[in-house]
Formats: sequence, C-alpha cells, structure tokens
Amino acid sequence: MHQLWKRTMVAVALCAALFVTSAQLQPGTASAAVATDVNRNVISVTGQGKLEVDPDIAYVVLGVVTRTDKADEAQKLNAEKFDKVKKALTSHGVDNKDVKTVQFSVQPQYSYKENQEPKIVGYEARHQVKVNYRKLNKLGELVDAASKAGANDISDISFGIENIESLELQALEKAVANGTKKAQALAKASGRQLGQVIAISESGSDFSIPRLAVAEMSNDHMAKVAPSAPQAGQVKIQLNVQLEFELK
Repeated sequence: MHQLWKRTMVAVALCAALFVTSAQLQPGTASAAVATDVNRNVISVTGQGKLEVDPDIAYVVLGVVTRTDKADEAQKLNAEKFDKVKKALTSHGVDNKDVKTVQFSVQPQYSYKENQEPKIVGYEARHQVKVNYRKLNKLGELVDAASKAGANDISDISFGIENIESLELQALEKAVANGTKKAQALAKASGRQLGQVIAISESGSDFSIPRLAVAEMSNDHMAKVAPSAPQAGQVKIQLNVQLEFELK
C-alpha cells in the first residue's frame, strides 16, 4: 500500500512539471507565430533612379615643364612661361579663383650608367594647375590658347555638374517612384493590396563622369585637335533605395 502511494505521488509530480514546462514554452511559440505573420505581410523592393544630363563645367589639368642645367634657371624659365599661360587663361575669361595649383616642383634629373653612381645632368621645374571652365563651347579654344602660350603638359580634361546635390535629390525621387511601382506590381500579382511604407533607405549610387584621354596625346597633337576635340558626353547618375511596404 505504501509503495502504491509513493508511485501515485511521483506521477502527480511529473504531470505538474510537464504542465509548468508547457506553460513556459507558450510565450516563445506565440512570438514566433507573430514574427512569421509579420514577414508574410511585408514586401521588400529595390528602386532605381537614373539621370543623364549635360555637364555644365570642365576641369582641365595643364601646366608648364622646363628643363635646364641649373635649378634656379629652370625655375625662372618656368615662371616666365607659366605667366604667359596664365595671361592666356585670363584672356579667355578664367578667374583667379578657378585656377588651383596641384603641383609645383624643381627636381634634379639623373643619368644612370652601369656600375656608376647616378649623375645629375640637369633640373626640371614643373608647375601644374587645375582650371575650372564653364564656357564648354569654347573649351577647345582655351586649351589651344594655353598650349600656344607654353602649356606643354595637358594631362587631363574631365566634365561634371557644379550643383550635383539637386540632381541627386531628383534621382532619389525617381528611385522611390520606381520601387513603389515594383511593389504595386508584386502585390497585385499575389492578390494582395499594397499598404504604407514601413522603411526606406538609400542603398548605393553610381556616377559616370565623361573624361577625355588626353594623357596619351603628344602636346603638338593636342594643339592641333584642341579647337574641335572636347566633346563632353553626358554625366550619368544612378541612385538606389531599399523600400519595405505593408501588405494588406
């Protein structure tokens, strides 16, 4: 009789423990069910906004390189030639604020021979500037004038947009509109209705800027083609946004 009573009490205790464990698990199960339900009622899409616009400014990197036997002579000759280039730029409407020095140096030039110490054979002075120019229809004339004035180092011509921020905002608006259309199409195809936006974030950008490959051209060749060569092309902007919508 005593043994039967003990077995009965053990069985009761086990049942009670199982009941408590089951009760503890219920909240977690309910949370998982709610999360699954939420996922089923959300749609995520990526929207793209693209713009192609004509540039309104050119950036020309040009300069003067001189070589002589003495460092001070190289620097003096360089200054004289660059002054002529500066006057040519000014005569074509370039303000001082739109000319920025990007390199100025005077360096020894060496001769190298096998089994001998390097020997200084002269000095090179280099003065290079970046010019902002907005009269794109006269860009060729500017480069030609600078070259004739003594600019023998025209290394880069690129194009851009001065007020790029306003175009970025336009591209973002187009990206949101594009993403919304995608979400509407997906909701319709699944037999649901599109609800309000739950979350939105910018997810990437791409800018394509026209550039002329003048670095490979000789100075003489550049002078010959300068009046007609600079064809800018268009600046391309693409911005992406990530959108999450409620599904009804």
